[in-house]
Amino acid sequence: MGYAFLSTLFNRANHHELPFVVDSPANLIDFDIRANVGELVPRLTGQFIAFTISSERERFLDSLREASNADIQYLTLFRQGVNHLAEKAKASPATISTLDGFMVSGAQFFDEFQQDTEEA
Repeated sequence: MGYAFLSTLFNRANHHELPFVVDSPANLIDFDIRANVGELVPRLTGQFIAFTISSERERFLDSLREASNADIQYLTLFRQGVNHLAEKAKASPATISTLDGFMVSGAQFFDEFQQDTEEA
């Protein structure tokens, strides 16, 4: 319901296309509803930016992909210090290193990314 309300506000913004930015878009949504929300999102706005954690992918991401008629850009960002992830990121040509982290472009890394805790 909240997504639908916000989309009406976006549609009323004359001459401005505002991106729909959501932090944890599926985190508190029941698994049974996630697919419906993922399917709905591409119809609400022209640009959707979501900050997600790996546990949100289930039952949300597949329906979002199927409903979207545009390319989806995947960016995975995480801090340095997680050795197995750092090695995997360094092996990807789509990786940018920062002073304290990595940004990896692409759906495969995004889909496989799993970090349960942050290492010190």
